Amino acid sequence: METATGTVLITRDQIQQRIADLGQQITADYAGRSITFVGILKGSFVFLTPTRQTDREALRSVSSLWKRLGASVQMVSPEKHDQIVSQISHLPHAVASLLMQSIDSKALRFAGTGFRDTTRIAQGDPRLWVPVFVSNKANLIRDLTRFKKMSEKLLASLKGNSRLVLRGFLKAASSKRAQI
Repeated sequence: METATGTVLITRDQIQQRIADLGQQITADYAGRSITFVGILKGSFVFLTPTRQTDREALRSVSSLWKRLGASVQMVSPEKHDQIVSQISHLPHAVASLLMQSIDSKALRFAGTGFRDTTRIAQGDPRLWVPVFVSNKANLIRDLTRFKKMSEKLLASLKGNSRLVLRGFLKAASSKRAQI
């Protein structure tokens, strides 16, 4: 069942089935290869978005499972989740796609690792990303508008030949990146 905010509510049986399906998919995808998943989620974040209707026992079970797999579980509202993932997932995908659309195809053969790293996510399957963008469009529009304002600030500093403003802009971005 889907809520008004786009949150999907599922039963404990559905969760267990999805975990089993995921295990089968991983097995099918990597059949014949020696792989290990020990610690693969260590340090990763998993959002759980409980609502009033959430079964508290199921929530504890799911939280415990993710923690045993090494993930850091974050409990947030569905709305807060959508705000966060818009900034850290949907906006970067949109920006990588914009960057790819902005580049002359003839220049691509000269692309180095920085460009490849920056645009890797633009290769995502549109069948996945169109519904993601549409389901979280209010947050994505807000974030793209903020991105546009920052782009305009960068353009203004370049047009004005303001090295001091440009240096401050780049230094602020570098400092923020260092927080990750």
